[in-house]
Amino acid sequence: MPILIGALISLAIAWLRGASPLQLASVRLRWLAVPLLSVVAQIVGFIRLSREIGDFAVWLQLLSLGALLVFLVANLRYRALALVAFGVALNLAAVVSNGGYMPVRLDDLARAGFPQNAAKIIRDGHYEKSTALTEATLLPWLGDVIYLPLPYGPGRMISIGDVFVAAGTFLFIQEALVPSRRRTPTLRAAPAAS
Repeated sequence: MPILIGALISLAIAWLRGASPLQLASVRLRWLAVPLLSVVAQIVGFIRLSREIGDFAVWLQLLSLGALLVFLVANLRYRALALVAFGVALNLAAVVSNGGYMPVRLDDLARAGFPQNAAKIIRDGHYEKSTALTEATLLPWLGDVIYLPLPYGPGRMISIGDVFVAAGTFLFIQEALVPSRRRTPTLRAAPAAS
């Protein structure tokens, strides 16, 4: 969600700066299928097959987020993607160190508007990509511990990694759509001949 919000705001700002959002279609990125496959793998694994994924969650996270990191590194000619890669790496560290699931404080999740998800985590040990943040959680500060209020509907719990990904996405759109203005050398008039 924060990635989408950051991208939409960045597109609007780029448009106000004179760049058409349609220009994104002309941006050339290497291995563009990799992030799409990564997202599909996570949706299938953690939403469609959430009960069956169990012990394989950590491997799915390693493969999907690792592939996403490879894609980002391959496209570092856009400097903003380094920020996205850093955020993905933080999320990867959090989920891999906690069995393949992102830790979240259950009280915060319920307050954000998802008490049923908190109840499912208590019952099953995890829900989709989330697990309970407890005293045994490794790297707890990298979990979904930041509450993001939204104007319509319930809020969201996000991680510091998500913040970096959203900021990097925002800057990437600016970098890709709005050319940097380089100073052009000023020409000085030649001295008049005497």
